[in-house]
Amino acid sequence: MKNALFVTLALTASSVFAADFDYTADREFQIKYPDLACVDTGPLAREEAEAMTAAKLQEMGRKDKIEVKRGPCFGDAKNATADVEQTITGSEYLDRLYARLTSGPIPHGFYNGKVIISRDRGIKSVAELGVWMPKEDKIEKIAERMWSGKYFDRDKMYLKNRINLDGVSWNSLPKNIEDKRMKFPAKLYCGQSLFDSRRESLVIDYKYGIEDRPEGVETDKTIDWLAGKKGLAVRDEVRMIRPGLLLGRAYMHGAFGLYFVLEYAPGTGKDPSWDEPDACWIGHQRQILTKKKPSDYSPRGI
Repeated sequence: MKNALFVTLALTASSVFAADFDYTADREFQIKYPDLACVDTGPLAREEAEAMTAAKLQEMGRKDKIEVKRGPCFGDAKNATADVEQTITGSEYLDRLYARLTSGPIPHGFYNGKVIISRDRGIKSVAELGVWMPKEDKIEKIAERMWSGKYFDRDKMYLKNRINLDGVSWNSLPKNIEDKRMKFPAKLYCGQSLFDSRRESLVIDYKYGIEDRPEGVETDKTIDWLAGKKGLAVRDEVRMIRPGLLLGRAYMHGAFGLYFVLEYAPGTGKDPSWDEPDACWIGHQRQILTKKKPSDYSPRGI
């Protein structure tokens, strides 16, 4: 049972650049949408997104202090013009980054995973629910040893995790969710973000992963239930940084636990592209900025 708990904990792990829209120059927009204007510098520029890697995000997310700059926004000072220099934590940096992202398309294929254990919060909020949790360093070592990615099936809207159990050989990557080596199934759908309700994220929901599985897909009832509603009630949500690179937030019993990052393994599914539309609703604020309409989204998101 102890090993199973460690596996479940592993599963849940499951610099600032120029932006492509200057919110700080539009005072009317700032007054109308101060929460979006002050997040950072607006939606990611393509150049910024392409500069990010899984390893870089993992490193930044662990730091206690990060020096950042952003332009002034509504609430700093009336008619402020100078950049604002701040010292924030790595987890706050990831919060700001996540708030600037949208869902992207539904992924299809295997994505290598890295956990990001924040040193200032996250796991502590789960412990407050009465769930026993090891120290952050311990969880990180367990997660990196036990969990190493997720396989998305866009057609079935279903997902499973690569769990490194004793006796299981991973001499090849999974090519589909029928691979019996994979554990902890979850449903995929677009849903309101628990972090930011202004728009949706792609939700990875383990609540009904066993009961409501696609035809022909088997689950391991001896262990898979640990992530479900009778176990830790895990719920992940992810947004796209760039095609093939996703940033995720993991929750247990509704409490935020940690960030994780996923990177596409070439040749395991459908190669991601900049040309694919967002699957999930980007929210009214972002729609106004980008002049998008419902028909601009992929069918899964409508």
